[in-house]
Amino acid sequence: MLEKILQKRAERLHAYMNKQLPKEVRKIGLQFFLSRFREQGWLDKSFEPWAKRKGKDRRKGRAILIDKGRLRNSIRADIKGHSIIFGTDVPYAKIHNEGGTINRKGGEKVLAFKAYTRGKHKGRTLFHANSERADYAQKAQISDYTIDMPKRQFIGESAHLNKVLKRKIENDIKKILKGN
Repeated sequence: MLEKILQKRAERLHAYMNKQLPKEVRKIGLQFFLSRFREQGWLDKSFEPWAKRKGKDRRKGRAILIDKGRLRNSIRADIKGHSIIFGTDVPYAKIHNEGGTINRKGGEKVLAFKAYTRGKHKGRTLFHANSERADYAQKAQISDYTIDMPKRQFIGESAHLNKVLKRKIENDIKKILKGN
């Protein structure tokens, strides 16, 4: 009788470890990494808020690292056997996550301008992003420049996440061993 009970619990534990646990870890990990964008900072042993934007920015009032949401929406988790790999395929993710310096080469660039005849910009000539709608364009020589990007970690190792996962796994295993 005891042998059957132990066998059944061992089977449930095996199923949990191989099927349910990877899915649970994936779900909790994705929720944690996505919550970094809401909370605007990294949570490891303590909360580290992200550096604020410098200077005048067109995204004033918008959350940091959020423009169209591509970076946040790109976070994925792949289950490979007993491993779960979290990541993103966005090319600029690494520099935002780890910080660093971006070195840009200068060169010749075509700048587009639009002369406004009405509206709030009436009488002014401003840069215009859409060269097809611009009134005129001119070539300009841009010199080499660097951008110092602060570290704004949103994915990676976290003591807090590990603690949450450990607690969840221990509670689930206790339930299985108790027979619940």
